Amino acid sequence: MPPLPLPIATRLKSTDAIKAAQNSNPGGLAGSSSVTKSPISAEPLKAAEALHSDGTHPTSESSQQSGLSSASTTPRRKRSLSAQVCLQNEFSKMLGSDAFGDSVKFSFPSCDDLLNFNVVITPASGPYMGGTFRFGFSTPLTYPYEPPRVKCLQRVYHPNLDRDGNICLGILTDEWKSTMDLNSVVLGVQQLLLEPDAAHPFNLEAAELMIKDPEEFARRVNESMIGNVVGGQFYNRTVGDTTVDEVSEMELDRGHAVA
Repeated sequence: MPPLPLPIATRLKSTDAIKAAQNSNPGGLAGSSSVTKSPISAEPLKAAEALHSDGTHPTSESSQQSGLSSASTTPRRKRSLSAQVCLQNEFSKMLGSDAFGDSVKFSFPSCDDLLNFNVVITPASGPYMGGTFRFGFSTPLTYPYEPPRVKCLQRVYHPNLDRDGNICLGILTDEWKSTMDLNSVVLGVQQLLLEPDAAHPFNLEAAELMIKDPEEFARRVNESMIGNVVGGQFYNRTVGDTTVDEVSEMELDRGHAVA
């Protein structure tokens, strides 16, 4: 498993110079020439310890008391740090427990971005056994109060996947709760590959066939997994020698990750 990337270190304005200027010049800060900047540790867990429970930073309070604000302590930046720290903790727990074994792997396209990553699932049983399926995760800054956005980066013949890679999974929409985590989502996606849910389909034709003619459904799944055309629709090869290049056209739009 590759080492986890760490968020870029943030910097906040120190209030020491401000207080010193106030003491020497009670009438204001006109006599001060600059404000010293003090870096915060790049390690996300240490940075998280410096955050108050309401998401503010101790040094930002002193700045506000002096009538000043810091551009680097904007709500957006604080949300980003909070989400990445949360993800850092969750990844550490998942990788440390080895809960998924060899059936699930994580990859990070950008070494300093925890919000956007890929999950590769290789089902050990079920109709999609032997296949390698890639999913793009895009985590909003409001995580864990909003769920990650997940898309399959391949075109797969599956009752719960549409042709654009969207997934019909309740916890990705209205069933999501802030007490849930990435482990819940990965398990949910993995379960759909092990046992497709015909009762909540995105591909209605595949769902109906799964119920009415399981043997024909299994045949079409196998045909789609080797990269053949099924029902007039081309499907990406998911068995044998598959590469990321095959699915590049369906890469998840990352523009929403920081919206």
